Amino acid sequence: MEKESVGQKVKGHFKRNKDKYIVGGAFLVVGGAVGYYVSKHYHGVSMDVISKVEPTNVAIGKDITIENKTDITNNVTNVNMGGHVSKIVRRLSDGKLFGSVNEAAEDAGVSPSLMSNHLNGRRDHISGDKYEIAGLSTN
Repeated sequence: MEKESVGQKVKGHFKRNKDKYIVGGAFLVVGGAVGYYVSKHYHGVSMDVISKVEPTNVAIGKDITIENKTDITNNVTNVNMGGHVSKIVRRLSDGKLFGSVNEAAEDAGVSPSLMSNHLNGRRDHISGDKYEIAGLSTN
């Protein structure tokens, strides 16, 4: 009996597994086509960010203060969700806005996980203050 060469082993392997390669190749092509279509047609997601706000002095993030946020937020209706999504957090006692859960937690002097638990309804308050998710932002 003659020993099979590497080429014969490879050829035999492809013959035995022909169906698997055909099905796998078909799924690869279909997946690529769907991915291409989705990337071209669904790159930006439209959504209402903040539907109702009261005119107050608020701080967003660490450096930006907006004197009258109503003029700005009433005009913001669509967001391109192309970046990392952060939750905008509002402290209910004074209306102060924070650009992320981490910023709100840092200001309150608690861990981000504790703030997240409060925002998701697993804690009633944070040191007597209540917070809510006011919207979403991307960077």
